[in-house]
Amino acid sequence: MIDKIFTKDCWFRPRLQCLMPEKKEVSELLTKQIAVRIVIGLITGAWIASLPGYLAVIYMQQNGFFSYDFLIDAVYAQSIFIVAASLLFLGLSMVLYGAVIWLMIGLAERRDSKRVTKDSRILFWFFVIFSAVSHAVIIDFAFRTDEPLAVLPPLVLCLLVAIFISSYVGRDMKSSLGDWFRPALLLVFTVAVPIIQPHVTAGFVATGLSMFKVGGGVHATIRSKTDSPAIVTEGRLLLLGPATAYVRKSDGRLVIVPVNDNTVVEVSGTPKMGAGSQ
Repeated sequence: MIDKIFTKDCWFRPRLQCLMPEKKEVSELLTKQIAVRIVIGLITGAWIASLPGYLAVIYMQQNGFFSYDFLIDAVYAQSIFIVAASLLFLGLSMVLYGAVIWLMIGLAERRDSKRVTKDSRILFWFFVIFSAVSHAVIIDFAFRTDEPLAVLPPLVLCLLVAIFISSYVGRDMKSSLGDWFRPALLLVFTVAVPIIQPHVTAGFVATGLSMFKVGGGVHATIRSKTDSPAIVTEGRLLLLGPATAYVRKSDGRLVIVPVNDNTVVEVSGTPKMGAGSQ
């Protein structure tokens, strides 16, 4: 399969036909395998649709508040924040541990054609060197903070993501279509890990919120256009919902401010490491 992707014929008409399974491969798939795979796929799809709200609730629990308006009136916004954080997390997984994927590609090439292509070797060593430099920078940054071990859980999760993706390398279409174990494992992983590591989950959600300056610990000042004094409150913005803003003061108090046409929310700065939970 890997060798077919890099052939010239695969990318001309009919495009990507090389990735289609042979008819006999499809016919050999057990009906039971396909049925289980479909059921797992439907459950996984429904769970992914509910995942943003699940992660948002854990983020709120870690920060000691609950926003009804955000969960009810900002369903689409939740998905955007989680998708943005997920893409960033996936990108980090590829950057930090892309060598794992190219290692599996090289092993698949050696198994199928008894040799590893030059491109695979170059990309493998490129990601090895890039990963080593990136880890050195991350470790140096971590020891300059108050919580140097805070970077460890995200790195482990990035490694697990890379291993999960690499597990599909070199598999034929028949085994991929009939495989239900990996999707089920992903389902259990996304359910259990956020509960087991709520601090990491809160930091993950905070990353998505801070990217759009609507929470995650960014500094915010809330002003009133009509009332006096003009400044209602300021501090770390945990969440800016459709009708309410949740702000953590420097003394640890949580201030809940209604947001309306007479309210101005000024946001600046970026959150510190570990700002995802209090």
